[in-house]
Amino acid sequence: MFDMRHPFFRPLWIRISTVVFCFAWAAMELALDEGTWAMIFGAIGGYTAYHLLYAWVPPEEDEDNDNG
Repeated sequence: MFDMRHPFFRPLWIRISTVVFCFAWAAMELALDEGTWAMIFGAIGGYTAYHLLYAWVPPEEDEDNDNG
């Protein structure tokens, strides 16, 4: 889907917000009786929760730095 090791996701609050947003969207779709979309966003929430919270490995500081 997208690069989970991007430096954008380094702060913990951004990773948590991303996961909460996905699950909140799934809950909204479920409340609107849209089961298919609720399952899709629930799966995306589970995927992001695993990669951004459980199996998080911070990106290298300067991967693209060619100072040497």
